[in-house]
Amino acid sequence: DWVIGSNFDGCTEEGNLVNCSFSGDSDFTVAYTTGGNAELPLKAPSQACPVYGAECTDVQNSLKVGETPVRIVAS
Repeated sequence: DWVIGSNFDGCTEEGNLVNCSFSGDSDFTVAYTTGGNAELPLKAPSQACPVYGAECTDVQNSLKVGETPVRIVAS
């Protein structure tokens, strides 16, 4: 449901961290790792929403990302 109606702008990989950008009514990123965990620096205060339906949380400067995709939206 996250990507319906959005434009896929591509993915980047840095080490084991994958960031996929989407644009449309609201811009967001989906981040995950190819194994283990990674620290994702954030440019602005954001909300992080796990793919499995848990509540979104407010994040400030960085976010610990694992293999489960997380949607990140600037707040």
